[in-house]
Amino acid sequence: MTKTPVIQLENVSKIYGRGRAAIHANKNINLTINKNEFVVIIGPSGSGKSTLLNLIGSLDYPSKGTIKLDGQNIAQLDESELAQIRGQKIGFVFQSFHLIQSMTALENVMLPLTFQNMSAGEKQKRAINILTKVGLKSRMTHLPGELSGGENQRVAIARALANNPEVIIADEPTGNLDQSTGKKIMDLLLNIYKKEGKTVIIVTHDRDLVNITKSEKVYKIVDGELV
Repeated sequence: MTKTPVIQLENVSKIYGRGRAAIHANKNINLTINKNEFVVIIGPSGSGKSTLLNLIGSLDYPSKGTIKLDGQNIAQLDESELAQIRGQKIGFVFQSFHLIQSMTALENVMLPLTFQNMSAGEKQKRAINILTKVGLKSRMTHLPGELSGGENQRVAIARALANNPEVIIADEPTGNLDQSTGKKIMDLLLNIYKKEGKTVIIVTHDRDLVNITKSEKVYKIVDGELV
């Protein structure tokens, strides 16, 4: 079966600073992520994995090399064009959830739909359906402060799914959770991958996630280089 590349990094490096003060956060990264793959990238703190996540997610431009999103070189796009394409193609799940504390779970999930050509009723219906799918039907009117860590992570995943993106990128999705809750979150991400055909990329320091996901595509990042 022919695989369709969604994200491609070709000889990508990210350098901060100049001269002797230059920090090579990522070095000559070559990585192709295809449609409907489950990918795990492992690396300790300071290995460059956060920088790599930003590059994979087209949140940053490379210092050297080429990043292609659906075959399009992101360097040829201005900020607004890139933001629009990224918003349609990629959903992000952050370790610290990044939920708006004054908004309910439902309102947080509706937020990415702000610029979609949908009525308020359609946006609400979509958000309710997604929250129901992640097991939060009875909690959608609660604020983040009224929810557990696992529930907040589910809200974050639901928000990432709001625009029906092709790719979900999760940064340390179990980092702030106990082992049992973390397992449930990983099961949810696996279900999204298997049943909805999404591409899922996990960036983590936790080696146990490799065993949990049984991912066939695992990379390790060491000192900014991908193994």
